[in-house]
Amino acid sequence: MTNIIPYDDTPIVDEKVAAKQHNDLVDNLKKSLYVGQAGFIKAGQFLSEIKTAKTYKYEDSTQDTKWSDFIQRPDLPLSGSTVDGRMRTAQKLMQVWNTIASQPGVKENSLAEIGYTKLAVVAGVINRDPKAKLGDWLDKARELTTSDLQAEASDGGQTIAEANDCKHKNIEEVDAFRCSDCKKFFKKDPRIKPDDKKETAK
Repeated sequence: MTNIIPYDDTPIVDEKVAAKQHNDLVDNLKKSLYVGQAGFIKAGQFLSEIKTAKTYKYEDSTQDTKWSDFIQRPDLPLSGSTVDGRMRTAQKLMQVWNTIASQPGVKENSLAEIGYTKLAVVAGVINRDPKAKLGDWLDKARELTTSDLQAEASDGGQTIAEANDCKHKNIEEVDAFRCSDCKKFFKKDPRIKPDDKKETAK
């Protein structure tokens, strides 16, 4: 007589346990990243102090060290593979510190959860527009994707919905064309070639 093994319909993976494990891992990942972002905020403070006090000049008494020389130090973990890239990163970090993180009542942890890239966008808006409210822009930065935040920042603070629903009542004439893909401006329409004008004239 053959032994019949009963069918076991217990799932191989307990989905509830796996989901909880994933959520715990994601929470821990976020906490780790927040610490890193807060570190970048603090880096902006130190960079700002170094630049303002020009302490980099005293790094090597045998040379006339410039700010750009200091930024190129290989032991500074600044992103950017070129001098210009590293300078831009340092500038953004300082801007985030000077414009946002150093303000009274602003908590580093709340900024860390927004992320460095979005904070740089917000800092740009605050520096450009004296009427812009930091709290409102930080709220936007928490809710929007980076690309949507950049779009609102470039549309004078309008929401995406407001920009899309514009009635175009305030139109001003400008002598330029802009490519929607690359955002480059042209004095003449680049789609019209000199030969096209001759064809139209006939």
